[in-house]
Amino acid sequence: MLLALAQDVSAPPLCEAHFFPTDQVQGFTSLGNFGLISELLAGRDVPEAELLSQIEAGSQFDIARTLLAREGRLAGFAFIEHEEPVDYHTAARQRSRLTGSDTACYVEIVVNYIAFSDSAISKQKVGVHFIARDFRERPDRPTIHKLGGSALLEPYLGESTDGEATTTVDFRGAYTEAFGAAIDRFWRPYHARVEREIEQREPKMLFTIHSFTPQLRSKPDQERPWECGILYNEDERAPRIAIPLLEAEGLTVGDNEPYSGKLLNATMNHHAEARGLPYLAIEVRNDLIGDAAGVSKWADILAPVIAETRDTLP
Repeated sequence: MLLALAQDVSAPPLCEAHFFPTDQVQGFTSLGNFGLISELLAGRDVPEAELLSQIEAGSQFDIARTLLAREGRLAGFAFIEHEEPVDYHTAARQRSRLTGSDTACYVEIVVNYIAFSDSAISKQKVGVHFIARDFRERPDRPTIHKLGGSALLEPYLGESTDGEATTTVDFRGAYTEAFGAAIDRFWRPYHARVEREIEQREPKMLFTIHSFTPQLRSKPDQERPWECGILYNEDERAPRIAIPLLEAEGLTVGDNEPYSGKLLNATMNHHAEARGLPYLAIEVRNDLIGDAAGVSKWADILAPVIAETRDTLP
């Protein structure tokens, strides 16, 4: 997928792949919300200093080389490491390169964040999230991909042998050794099923439904005003029909809010935009669908809007 290039790996690299690490770490509590590092791993005590030492730039370089080199993703590329972290928000929005390189074949991989979870659903889980900025086809406007992977931590947890009641975690192993297994278990079956459904059904439009929180835990005093949102990347055909329909229902509708579909719309980009197929990526605020009555109400709201949007498309 990313960085796949049919080149002789013995030949001098013709392309540059610049890698930038992160200093951002996120944790999830057992309720699935953003939490603190001390709450991680189902109550196990993982010292913050140990955790941070595991994800320093050198570790991130090792992880990235392992992940991106699989299936020839780095074939033909010079992998260039930058020690200083960059702000991924800036990287995702600016059009220009983060370096002074003028090489025609040029990509950048920025680590978005590294996350750990002890949620009731996923148990011990680790994820590394990248933003890839590909300048090869559009030098003045890079193609942006958001990539991520996860793996269970259980095989990589071990008690320390120094007599201290602390837990050691092999984060590198969790990122790299189990990444392929997670891809095989979740990512490939999901996308293969979507591919089969599209080929069999030949739909006029695709849609997905997700939810978002009323506020960020990091900004508890800032209420998100939208009851729902429509996300999109380049193709705005269906959103421009659906947003006025939802607003006509008296709803406060986010236009590419609370997230930007230009960064967080991977399924629709891959399965819809790549085919020229119109799509709706719908977000509903999750306090509105927290019980059966809320779910039923929003099904009654969205079903006719989806149908009318589909039928209105040329």
